[in-house]
Amino acid sequence: MLKITFPEVRALKAKHGLTDTDLGKVIGNTYSTFSKKMRRKYDFSLGDMLKITNFFIGKGEKVDPQMLFFDWILSIEE
Repeated sequence: MLKITFPEVRALKAKHGLTDTDLGKVIGNTYSTFSKKMRRKYDFSLGDMLKITNFFIGKGEKVDPQMLFFDWILSIEE
């Protein structure tokens, strides 16, 4: 089964025309490391989650870490 990881982050990334490189810079990671985090090969740290959340809040989005990083897991496992 194909699992789309972090769909809310992916949607916001697309909405704002951002790449993995762009969001990697937000959290101080390379494209490669950020991409691995998006595919769940590596974990996002709490600091990463807060930086990404605050980045999108700064772009006018109404988001929180729960929505971006955890709610999608529940929908896959149900």
